[in-house]
Amino acid sequence: RLEQSGHWTQALEILRHQICMGVELDADHLHCMGRLYQRLGVLASAERAYLASLRMDPARPLTFNNLALLALNRLQPDLADKWLMQGMALAGTPKEEDLLHATGCSLRLYQLRPADALGFAEHQLSIRETVMARTNRASCLHRLGRLEEAVSNQERAIRSHINACASDLE
Repeated sequence: RLEQSGHWTQALEILRHQICMGVELDADHLHCMGRLYQRLGVLASAERAYLASLRMDPARPLTFNNLALLALNRLQPDLADKWLMQGMALAGTPKEEDLLHATGCSLRLYQLRPADALGFAEHQLSIRETVMARTNRASCLHRLGRLEEAVSNQERAIRSHINACASDLE
């Protein structure tokens, strides 16, 4: 896919073209459009697309997650928290839980609440061991002054990343 390879402008153009050609617009298309706008830094358009997606299907935890990330990017932590909590209430898959907890960790770190952020990171790790979850835990531990644990977790994240890259090359 163009989006996965970083060709966001081209992916957005193709999506727009498909819509112009009569492809039925649904919540998935709008979510994808919002994500592409977000990656391109066109935040107002991203927000409009996400909100339109939720009007069509209000049970979209990853759309709420992306709205939380937009609000955090705009330095609106209260709004980010609102979107995050709505998404978390709907999360039904490990992927959704993982992404929402990663956002929760980022939000709590921004709010200077590292102990709460650590709770989000711990939950991420209970779902699945990932580089992101391990790195989030390291960041939280660093902020809490638990430097040895932070370094150990960051090293584990780096080793996991190296192992994942090595297996991709095989």
